[in-house]
Amino acid sequence: MQSMDRKKKIFWSFFAVILATMSIWAVVSQSKELSLAQMMEMIRKSEPAWFICGILCMFGFIYFEGAAILSIIKSIGYPRGQREGLVYSASDIYFSAITPSATGGQPASAFFMVRDGIPVVKVTAVLIVNLVMYTLAILTIGVVCILAKPRLFYGFSTLSKILIVFGFIALSFLAVLFYFLLKKRKWIFFMGKKAIALLGRFHLLHDEEGKTRKLARKMADYKNCVEMMSGKYGMLTKAYLFNLAQRASQITVTMMMYMATGGSAGKAGDIWATQSFTVIGSNCIPVPGAMGVSDYLLLDGLGRFMHNDMAVTLELLSRSVSFYSCVIISGIIVIMGYVIDKSKRK
Repeated sequence: MQSMDRKKKIFWSFFAVILATMSIWAVVSQSKELSLAQMMEMIRKSEPAWFICGILCMFGFIYFEGAAILSIIKSIGYPRGQREGLVYSASDIYFSAITPSATGGQPASAFFMVRDGIPVVKVTAVLIVNLVMYTLAILTIGVVCILAKPRLFYGFSTLSKILIVFGFIALSFLAVLFYFLLKKRKWIFFMGKKAIALLGRFHLLHDEEGKTRKLARKMADYKNCVEMMSGKYGMLTKAYLFNLAQRASQITVTMMMYMATGGSAGKAGDIWATQSFTVIGSNCIPVPGAMGVSDYLLLDGLGRFMHNDMAVTLELLSRSVSFYSCVIISGIIVIMGYVIDKSKRK
């Protein structure tokens, strides 16, 4: 089983590298005049202060998710430090980027939380609460942008508008689903019982009654954990605001790169809103890191109010910082966290 999981991770890592390479090539090919040398020259001539702010925003994307998770687990009696929070966040970001699901990093984050002594049932409840706040944060940003910049949405191509609308619908559905998983706990127990019965029917599981009783005990712990968190509005507000800050940090990278390359302050809000629509339209597409889809949406949006070469340069620059560099740094944090934890255990 472990060898199969390792092979799957290697496959998706390899697939993600190929997809990233193809995405970069597809973006660069949009411009007949742009070369790597020209882009490097533009970076060299960029305003250092804005560029550094963009990099700090990328780090904020990692930090704020960890802060959200720490605020939730602290409320149920398992306080952990900033180092652990960074590892929880980085593992989520890294594995989400190399798996075909927006929530592909949740099991990796759960793995490190369990290693730190947090019970599996409580980890499940914590991650579902965080997913609710994460989804609500993206929806909040989307609604604000629609109300403030409706003309930008209408400026996208028909395909892009379909993706953005689908993103809104999918995110709304996920928010409701995650909420019901917290409130309608009988659903989880029912699905668990069905899974046990199915595995027993195919002789893949023994002692069905014992496993069902164990599931019932786990569900009782899950219920207690959820009820413990449900009345803590301060914690829920804090988790929501941290998730809001996380999404805003990632979106702001593009605006900072725009300002760093000589952009107009008057258009900075349009850049921010365009990137927000891009995040919504690409968030629920089952592609590792939404690679290709995110590039298409952002280029389509930027091309409405700037020269094609500038749009391509800005897209590559912002994605290099907000996504590719972020994934690499997250991978390094995960490795360091794993090694440090293993050495401590020894």
